[in-house]
Amino acid sequence: MLNNNITAYKTVAYIRFSDEKQKGNHSIEIQKAQILMFAERNNLEIVRWCIDESTSAYSKKIESRKGMQQVIEQIQNGAEALCFYEESRLTRQITDFYFSVYSHIKEQFPHVKFYSTQTEGEWDPNNPLVQAKFVFANEESQIKSVRAKDTQSEILKEKNLSRPGSRIPTGYEIVEGNLVPNKDFRVVLLIYYLAIWGHSHQTIATYLNNANIVTKKITTWHGSTISYILNNPAYDGILQWHSNKEVFTFTNTHKSIVGPTMLHLSKQSLELKKKYGKMDTPFYFRDLLECKNCCSTLVAKDNSPRGKSKQYLVYKCASCKESVNIEIVHEAVFHELTNGISTQKEKLIKNAYEQLYSWQIKFHELKETVIHQLKAHHEKLGLLQQSNNPNKEALMNSFNESILYFKTKKDEYNSLINTIDELLNDSGFNKTLDMLLQSHIYNLSNTERRIFSLSFINKIQIDFQKDCDLTIDFRLTPFVALENFLVEKPN
Repeated sequence: MLNNNITAYKTVAYIRFSDEKQKGNHSIEIQKAQILMFAERNNLEIVRWCIDESTSAYSKKIESRKGMQQVIEQIQNGAEALCFYEESRLTRQITDFYFSVYSHIKEQFPHVKFYSTQTEGEWDPNNPLVQAKFVFANEESQIKSVRAKDTQSEILKEKNLSRPGSRIPTGYEIVEGNLVPNKDFRVVLLIYYLAIWGHSHQTIATYLNNANIVTKKITTWHGSTISYILNNPAYDGILQWHSNKEVFTFTNTHKSIVGPTMLHLSKQSLELKKKYGKMDTPFYFRDLLECKNCCSTLVAKDNSPRGKSKQYLVYKCASCKESVNIEIVHEAVFHELTNGISTQKEKLIKNAYEQLYSWQIKFHELKETVIHQLKAHHEKLGLLQQSNNPNKEALMNSFNESILYFKTKKDEYNSLINTIDELLNDSGFNKTLDMLLQSHIYNLSNTERRIFSLSFINKIQIDFQKDCDLTIDFRLTPFVALENFLVEKPN
C-alpha cells in the first residue's frame, strides 16, 4: 500500500524481453511483480507501463526502441521517476543508456529519479557495482552472439545446407531445416505482379487490405511489409546470412517462388519510376514523343482553362510551338498496340526470347574484346616497368587507370550475360510475358498504362506538318535496361 502521508512519485515502469520464447517463461510477469513490490516499498505510483517486446538490448540502439521512447515521452509529460527490473533490461551496450537517456533526462529534468528493483534507494549509474553489472551484461551478450554465429557458420558449411535461424519469409515454411513454399506463395506472386505494373508499396498494401487478402502471419498489410517482400532474395531461391558486416550468399538452397523474369520486370519498374518520376499521370507517353521536324522531345502541358471543369491536356513541341491533344495520340497508339498484340502475341514472345539470345552473344563478343584489351595493357605495363622512360610514373598511372576501366567493363558484361542467361532459362518466361501482353490496354489504370508504354515503346515520332502523323518505334523486348545498354553503349 502507498503511504498516504507522503506524496508518491509518479513513476513510469520499463520492461523489456528479448525474444518470443520469453513470453511463455513469465519474463514479463516476473519483472512486473518485482517492480510492483519495489514501488509499494518506496512509495512510487506506477502511472504507465512501457514494454519493449522481442527487442534485443545488444543489437538494437536504445533510442530506436519504442518502449524507451515512450519512457522519455512520459517523463516529458510529467512523470517523476523511472523504475526497472535490473540493468540488463535497460541495455547490454554498457554506456548507451547513460549517454542517450539518463544524461539527457537529468539535464532537462534534474528532479527525475531512477530506481532498480535490485538496488535499495535511488539508482546511481556512477556506482562501481552498477557499472560492473552493465559490463557483465555486455559480456554475456557477446558470448551468446559468438556462440550463435559459430553455430550458424557450421550450418552453412554442411553439405545439406539448411537455413540458419532467422525470420521465415511469407510464403514459406520450414521443413527439416529448409524453406518450402506453402499456400501463401500465391500472395507473394500477386505482390510481385502488382509491382511489375509500377504500383507503389503502399498502393499494393491498400489493395491487399481492401481485398481482405491475408496470410498465415499477416492480417494487415503495410508499405514496409511489401518493401520487405520485394527486396528479399529468398524468393529467388537465394539464402543470405549477415555476420559481422559480411554477407554470405548461397544460391539454389531452396525452391524459388518468383522466377527471374518476374523478378527482373519488378525491379525494372522501380528503375523506370526513379528515371521518369510519377507514374500515376494521364500523360502516358511523356518522354517518348518526338517532333519529326526538329527532333525535340515533346513536353506535357495542362492547358485547361481555369475555373472550368473541362480539361485540355496536350503534348507540345517547345521549339516548333506546335501541340496536339493527348487523346488523339493515345487513341492512335493504343489502337496500333492492341491490334499488334492481339494478332501477334505468341510471335512477340518468341521474338523477345530470340532477341535475348542474340544480345547474349553480343555481350560475349564485347567481353572477349575487353579481355584482349586487358591482356594487351598488362603486357605493355610490364614492359614499361622494366624501361627507363622519363615519363614512366605518369604512363604507369595511365595504364593502371585503363586496366581498372576494362576490369569494370568485364564485370559489367559478366553481369549482363548472367542476367540474360537467367531469363533464357526461366521456365516461367513465356507465362510472365503472356500475362503482361494479355492485359487489355483500355482496362489498365494510369500507372499501368504508363509502365506498359515505357516497357514496349522506344519512341513515337509525330509529324505536325502531316496532320500529326505518328511513327511508332516499338521495343524489341520489354527488357528496357538490356536494350538501352546496347543502344547507348555499343562499345
